[in-house]
Amino acid sequence: MAHSRLPRPASLQCHFLAVGEFAPVDLRVASLGGSKRAESLRVEVMQADRLLLVASVWMADDALSGYVHDFAAAPALPRPDELRGYQSDTPRVPILHWLAIDVYRNFRGAVLALWP
Repeated sequence: MAHSRLPRPASLQCHFLAVGEFAPVDLRVASLGGSKRAESLRVEVMQADRLLLVASVWMADDALSGYVHDFAAAPALPRPDELRGYQSDTPRVPILHWLAIDVYRNFRGAVLALWP
């Protein structure tokens, strides 16, 4: 990339703002900052003073080693239809929600419920 001191784009995120014509465009590139191994760029695509696209680009150094991936085999587990459901471990206890509610009428006659 001509406007970056680093050779490789690592990520690109852009917003298409307008439809352009089949005509030349102007690119405006500004460096937003960075470090020794990465740099952030803002790119604007203009056509006849009309903004068509805005992009954020992360540039990276070629000397970065990147992630080391672990390609280990998955453990042997039962299939989903072989597992037992949560219902087998849940005791059958009735839950009486209404015992925790204090019901009364206000001065207009409407019924109000208050949690303790």
